[in-house]
Amino acid sequence: MTHQFWRRLSIVLMALCVLSGLANWLLFNAWQQNSTKNIPLNTGSISTQPEQKWVMPELNSSSTSKQIKIALQRWSELRQDNPELANNWQQAWVNQATIWLSDNQTSVYLALLTEWKAIAPDLLALSLLEYNWYLTQNQLGLAADIIYSVIDRLDAGQYRQAQLNKLVQLLNQTMETVLAQQNCETILETLQMLVWYDDSQPEYIYALSQCYIQLNEFKLAQQQLIYLLADPQYQEQAEQLIAQIERSTDEPVPLAKAGEHFIVQAKINQNASVALMIDTGASVTSLSRNKFAQLNLGYQTLGYRTLSTAGGLTQAELIEVETFSVGNKQLNDFKLAILDIDSFAGSDGLLGMNFLSRFPFVIEQQQKRLKFSKK
Repeated sequence: MTHQFWRRLSIVLMALCVLSGLANWLLFNAWQQNSTKNIPLNTGSISTQPEQKWVMPELNSSSTSKQIKIALQRWSELRQDNPELANNWQQAWVNQATIWLSDNQTSVYLALLTEWKAIAPDLLALSLLEYNWYLTQNQLGLAADIIYSVIDRLDAGQYRQAQLNKLVQLLNQTMETVLAQQNCETILETLQMLVWYDDSQPEYIYALSQCYIQLNEFKLAQQQLIYLLADPQYQEQAEQLIAQIERSTDEPVPLAKAGEHFIVQAKINQNASVALMIDTGASVTSLSRNKFAQLNLGYQTLGYRTLSTAGGLTQAELIEVETFSVGNKQLNDFKLAILDIDSFAGSDGLLGMNFLSRFPFVIEQQQKRLKFSKK
C-alpha cells in the first residue's frame, strides 16, 4: 500500500513539472515576440536610416527662388530641433554664396539673400552678405549703413577690423576717382556720415578734409585736420593739407580795368579762356553769342529763360558746362547764359553771382586784383 502511494505521488509531481515548464516556455516566447516588435520603433530609423529631412538640401548656381525658399524653410525648422546642425547648414550656404559673389553669380546670390532675409531678417551672417554685396557695387554709403548697424555684434579684434578695412579700401578707391574728377559734391554727405559713425577712423577724417578743401570749405577742413595732427600716421598728410589751404587762399587773381569796371580771365572746360566783367548784380554768369560760337564748347542745353540785364529783359539760352574756373577756384556742372549782346564793356560776358557767391572775395582796386578769402 505504501509503495503504490509513493508511485502515484511521483507521477503527479512529474506532471506538475512538465506543466510548469510548458507555461514558462509560453511566457518567455510571448515576451520575446513583444520585445522584437518594439525595438524598431525606438532605434531602427535612428541607427540605420537617418531621417531624410535632416539631409542638407544642395544649392547651386542654377537653384531657383522656389528651391531656395524650400531649403530655407527646412533650415528654419531645423533651428528649433537641432541648432548645431542648422548652424552647419548656414555656414555651408554662406560659404557657397561667397563663391557665387566672387564668380559674379549675382542672380542666385541675391535670390538667396532675399529669401533668407524674409525668414531671418536679424541674422548677422545675412547682414554681412548684404554688406559684401554693396561693397562689390561700390555703394559706399549703403555698405557703411549695414556694417555700422551690426558692428557691436561683431567680435572685437581682428575680425571686426577686417570688415572695416573692406570699407576703408572702397573709400580710398572712391576718393581717388572723386578727387580726380572733382566731384566731391556727390560724396560729401556720405563722408560726413562716416565720420559721424566713427570719428576714430583717420581715413574718414582725411577723406572729408580733402573734399572740404576741394569745395573751398577751408575752415571746415581745418577743423577736421586738427584731429589728424595728433595721429602719427596722418600727421604729415594733415600738415600738407593745411599748407595747401594757406596757398589756395593767398593767390590773388589779376584784374584789368575798363572804365569803372574790372575784367577777369576765366576758363571754361579747363582750356577755353574768356574775359568777363565782374558784375555782382548779375545772377547768372553769361557770354555773348559771338564769343560762344567761337569757342566750340562741349555743353548741355537747358532751354531758354528770361533774364534781367542793364538794357532790360532779354531771352537767353541757358547751358551747362563741365567746369568753370577763375584762378584756382573751380566749379563743376556750371550754368552759363548765352546772350545776344555784342559787347559787355569790351569783355566777352559777365561774371555773375552763381560763381561769386560761392567764394568770399574782395576786389583790391589799387592793386587791381581779385582776392579770395577763407570761409
